[in-house]
Amino acid sequence: MTSRVILVIADACDHAARALAGRWAAHRALLLTPDSLSARGWRHHVGAPESGELAIGVGGTLETVNVVGVYTRLSHVREEDLCCIVESDRAYVAAEMTSFLQAWLSELPCPVVNRPTPTCLSGPYWRRERWIHAAAGLGIPVRAVDRNASAAAPDWPCTGAIAVTVVGDRWFGRVDDLVATHALRLARLAEAEVLQAFFETDTDAGARFIGADLWPDVMVPDVADALLRRVLRA
Repeated sequence: MTSRVILVIADACDHAARALAGRWAAHRALLLTPDSLSARGWRHHVGAPESGELAIGVGGTLETVNVVGVYTRLSHVREEDLCCIVESDRAYVAAEMTSFLQAWLSELPCPVVNRPTPTCLSGPYWRRERWIHAAAGLGIPVRAVDRNASAAAPDWPCTGAIAVTVVGDRWFGRVDDLVATHALRLARLAEAEVLQAFFETDTDAGARFIGADLWPDVMVPDVADALLRRVLRA
């Protein structure tokens, strides 16, 4: 009987993703990088993804139906991820690999965290302005974003910011329940199963939302364990 596996999709330099796959070794977690897409053996049938195959290891393949869950930490395939490809072809190959992953991940019948969107393989890849607008629409206190094309980009996240990690209906971070609730509501609005929200607290008005991203610190044991349960929820 073929073993069931979890896939962690990330670039080859994502040490946290590699450590996470190691932590999930008992569940046969495999790290899938852009280089893996160059291996022979991939087959994807639009409308029938369970009949496809993916390449694993050296010369090995695995039926797609044996993938029980996926965690994606890749926004898109970059040219610098493809050192094995002739330099003049990397831009084209990176775009094709990104499109393939969007189609493949969108159709997988197993849990995929986060599901891809048209602009990102890991979910809603919003600019800070859109996160701020969405939070304000929920009645969450926010700090406005100022853009100045002639000035250097400010550090992000801001020094002193506190982070809340959302995994499904759970949250992690040294924050009070109100701030955690803000993060949960925002994640639900964005349809993101995994989200990291940032707040500034050194204000007279209390905590204010300042931005979010899709890649929390998965080296935190509680976060890694919650994420595993989310990936295996089926």
